[in-house]
Amino acid sequence: LRFDFEYAIQVEEQVDAPHLMIPPLLIQPFAENALLHGLQHKPADRQLQISISKEGPQIKILIEDNGIGRDAAEKQETTTNGKGIRMNTERLKILEEKYGGTYSIRITDLTAEEKSGTRVEIILPDEE
Repeated sequence: LRFDFEYAIQVEEQVDAPHLMIPPLLIQPFAENALLHGLQHKPADRQLQISISKEGPQIKILIEDNGIGRDAAEKQETTTNGKGIRMNTERLKILEEKYGGTYSIRITDLTAEEKSGTRVEIILPDEE
């Protein structure tokens, strides 16, 4: 909250939110990265959007910021251990092996869409 940013969390009606099983600390490292690496270095109009939707047998979680982007963030001096994304990727591989279904993480720079910022897309099977 010290960075003065706007945020929104949207959960579509089709998602059974009270019974949705999202692995602990799955979203947090990506939201934190958006703040520390993308939004912190942007002078104004800082926005973070988290949305959860159901797409067929899957749950899609989008974490999107309008920050400076990953290329510009790499040039900034910020201390980080860089383990959050790697650990989440490994956790999802273990869940996929153990329970089956599709678990994935995709990170997209929004510069390709002529925007600034980063989008993280997490796909999980819906545990109906």
